[in-house]
Amino acid sequence: MIGIAGIAIVTIAIRLPNNVIFDTRSILLCVSGLVYGALPTGIAAAMIALYRLYIGGPGVVMGVTVTLVSAGIGILWRAIRKNPEKMSNREFYFFGVVTHIVMMLSMLLLPQKDILPTMKAMFVPVLLIYPLGTLAMCWIIMYERKNLQTEKLLSASEIRFQKVCEQAPIGIIVESGDVVNFVNTAFANMLRMTKEEVMRINWKTYTHPDDFDKDNSLYQQMMRGDIDQYELIKRYIRPDGEVVRAHLYLAILNRGPSFDESEYICIVQNITDEFAREQEMLESERRHREMSNFLSTLLDSIPDHIFYKDKNGFYLGANRAFELSSGIQKESLIGKNDFELFDPETAAFFVEKDADVLRQKQAVRSEETVSYQDGRRVITETLKTPFFNDEGEMSGLIGISRDITDRKSKEERIEYLSIHDVMTGLYSRMYFDTELYRLDAANDLPYSVITGDINSLKLTNDLFGHSEGDKLIMETARLLTACCGQGVVARTGGDEFSVLLPKTGEVEIARVAKTIIRAFEEKKQQARDQNFFLSVSIGYATKTSEEQTISEILKTAEEHMYRRKLLEHQSIRSTLLSTIKELLFSKSNETVEHAERMGKLARRLGAELALNEVDIVSLELMATLHDIGKIGISNSILSKPGKLDELEWTEIRRHPEMGYRIALTIPELQGIAGYILCHHERWDGKGYPQGIKGEDIPYISRIVSVIDAFDAMTEDRSYHKGMSSEEAAQEIMRHAGTQFDPDVARVFVEKILNIPFVKSEDQP
Repeated sequence: MIGIAGIAIVTIAIRLPNNVIFDTRSILLCVSGLVYGALPTGIAAAMIALYRLYIGGPGVVMGVTVTLVSAGIGILWRAIRKNPEKMSNREFYFFGVVTHIVMMLSMLLLPQKDILPTMKAMFVPVLLIYPLGTLAMCWIIMYERKNLQTEKLLSASEIRFQKVCEQAPIGIIVESGDVVNFVNTAFANMLRMTKEEVMRINWKTYTHPDDFDKDNSLYQQMMRGDIDQYELIKRYIRPDGEVVRAHLYLAILNRGPSFDESEYICIVQNITDEFAREQEMLESERRHREMSNFLSTLLDSIPDHIFYKDKNGFYLGANRAFELSSGIQKESLIGKNDFELFDPETAAFFVEKDADVLRQKQAVRSEETVSYQDGRRVITETLKTPFFNDEGEMSGLIGISRDITDRKSKEERIEYLSIHDVMTGLYSRMYFDTELYRLDAANDLPYSVITGDINSLKLTNDLFGHSEGDKLIMETARLLTACCGQGVVARTGGDEFSVLLPKTGEVEIARVAKTIIRAFEEKKQQARDQNFFLSVSIGYATKTSEEQTISEILKTAEEHMYRRKLLEHQSIRSTLLSTIKELLFSKSNETVEHAERMGKLARRLGAELALNEVDIVSLELMATLHDIGKIGISNSILSKPGKLDELEWTEIRRHPEMGYRIALTIPELQGIAGYILCHHERWDGKGYPQGIKGEDIPYISRIVSVIDAFDAMTEDRSYHKGMSSEEAAQEIMRHAGTQFDPDVARVFVEKILNIPFVKSEDQP
């Protein structure tokens, strides 16, 4: 029967536009599993599942899953609880909620395009109505099962009553002491017990605790013989906990030698009926309060903002989330309209949307911007739906709002990032490519394009790190934006930029290009004493007729840029070298003087060592710029007044490698790059950065090593006073063969310093 009922439910089910079937079989099957167990429920689930497979459609997988899972949840719950009759209404409802949460999750088995619409359509009925339906069905079945049991007991009692005596309208009990000798069916029925059950217990067991004291007091008086009878209105408690109100008359029938041997009769008239309506009303009110509390708790546990109004727009209530978000207490909310709670513009918008719901008598979804009294502006996604009374008349509306401010912000951020470069804030290459062709229209002619390329980005990255390179990129972006007005300025590559200027002719684009070049020159002059080598090559072209393609114009601009880069190459190199020198000498006055002295000593020593003119030029250039890598060292280390610590020494020992990388980027210095790298190597192999030794060290590097050491020893530094030439000569001679090339050291001491070379005792 359960299976047939389920098939009937599926047959008359609601079919959504996407042919997804929704019905109440989940309620039927989960309740069946809970009440009747695995066998009948399993058979019914199999029948319904096969029928659903037969129907087919895009929701067949979900439908079969819902069928089997609903039955399985009911069977599992019965196995855990063992006795469903003892479950409370609250647990029945929770059982329904769990079942239909699983039902909602099964919607993920629908085709991708149907998941979200279906969930939106079925969210409210599945999670709010279906659990209530589950609760109602469970309560009805349990109530009928209890009635059935009671009817069976009553039937058995009636048969026994016919054998004992005629049915009486009042209950009769005859007792001796605490022993029940006789009880009639009327009394047993009143307590909903069998006569045997009544006879096994005494009156104290089923007397209501609140009436026990007054009843027992009179009973004790009768036991003592003070009275022979008494009567009172009292309450009895049935085994199921139900209270029965009755009029009790108790009298001694035969007083024996002791009370236990005395016989007395109890006549009990059930007067519950006259209080039944009151009791029913009280019980109804209690259940209403419980349900209201439950629904209130449920609503307060939902993070979305939930509110409800009457048809005149006055608030009837709201959940905790609405209260916390709005800052309006629920108690103060009730009875007020939107104009009393929000600013006029927001309130007018709310009223307009409410009117749409009430007019259309159907749900309306909208995005709303809410301004709260504390100044917050929140974007919400709101679903408003009408509700109706028992007569089918529209009573008001329910609103469910979800704060989507963060989501909208993220969407806007994603949209922004999809067309903008993260670092510079300029438009991205993708956006540039789109706009390049979108703006290619007759009404935008003449249409100009500018392309640009940073000349010194790689050097800056290699020398000072990518953070300095990023500064170069961002400054380039700033200058281009400032110079190009309303044009589309985009970063089209790592060091490449492009500008689109519709309605801009050849004369105007030439003026813009000059403005850009001038801005970069001014910035370069401002930053000459910084780690900032800003140089940009640009090209431009203009589309003047519809016959030209924008691709050709872009290619022309790029070719123009590359030609400019070639023409400016020598100037860029010369400027770059000059800038590097200035930056090096700006580190300290000592460095300038040091370089000049080194150059003079190098030329003299080179001549004494019989170097040719080409090598002497290289030697002089090397001696002057051997410390070029120090431009990448912090000024705080170079000008520190005391000795350097270990970390500072580690940093300063990086300058040969940094100088090597700089030299490789400048054609004029590429020939001495290897010499710069090795100028702190030692003859004994204990130098840095490579630890090479002897003649593996380039000859020019060995020469500069001696000159550099002599100059360092003889000049005053922040951390020591300079030596005399004689003292310095002694140090050079002492370290000849260990730190210095012995032949170079000897020639320098004898020919340059004019001091006899004396080999020290510890010299190798």
